[in-house]
Amino acid sequence: MRALALALPLLLAACGPEAPATNAPALPPADTTAAGATPADTAGLGSEADADGSADEARARPETTTATISVEGTDEPIDLRLVRFDDFDLPFSTYVPADWTDTVLGSGEGAAAFMATGDGPDRAFVSLFVPSEPNREGIVEMARAAVGSRGELVPLDGAEPWVDEGYSFSGAEEAGSVRVGSHAGVPFYVLQVHPLDWGDGFGPRAALVRDRLRWADDRTGL
Repeated sequence: MRALALALPLLLAACGPEAPATNAPALPPADTTAAGATPADTAGLGSEADADGSADEARARPETTTATISVEGTDEPIDLRLVRFDDFDLPFSTYVPADWTDTVLGSGEGAAAFMATGDGPDRAFVSLFVPSEPNREGIVEMARAAVGSRGELVPLDGAEPWVDEGYSFSGAEEAGSVRVGSHAGVPFYVLQVHPLDWGDGFGPRAALVRDRLRWADDRTGL
């Protein structure tokens, strides 16, 4: 089997219909949200920021909240729900649009926390992948392999400070990006993929997922 970093999206596509759908129907591909989103809604983060460090307080994030994204220059509210990956190799929580699904897939190569909307060729997703044998050289190679067959790699301009190495890509049917980082000495990459005809609609939602991510051990973000 090829490296999980490359095979995982294919596995997810094949297993997608059987993944546990915990929410409403997926976002329609016709969405035209413009790139960019407002700063993360801090409602509900106050209790976490003021926590005394206990495990219970560290998890005190509201189960649902809202944010605002820009759709063709017009602000639009979006409902979000909290997802927790407590048993993941790098435990974390984040917020995703309320109609997204979430699951974890893995093999001997590593594991991915997978957050998605849509089905089949209309599926778009954000996944955080952690290799089973962590090392920086290996994770960079796996990140490149994950997107190398999807389109030409272009270095990301203006990537977030936590990104050690990042690329965008655009192919015949899909586009997206991959970002390599690390936390507590463990390397990972964040892969996001969306159909080409979604245009800029997926970007703000993926940005929300990244911006709202909080690691379970120290409650810091990306």
